[in-house]
Amino acid sequence: MTKYLIDLATAFHAFYTDCRIKGAEADVAQARLTLADVTRSVIANVLGMLKISAPARMEKND
Repeated sequence: MTKYLIDLATAFHAFYTDCRIKGAEADVAQARLTLADVTRSVIANVLGMLKISAPARMEKND
């Protein structure tokens, strides 16, 4: 399952790098937000199964 999480996080990172959410057309932005939320949920669920805690929110570093 850890390999799956790494692969998922890597794929989402590539998606987010290529397909920004902010500034996209409303329908496209909504679809991308949904994908981001589903990805967050899957990661949280698998981490929970592995008994690994994760922050509820990520802080942006400038």
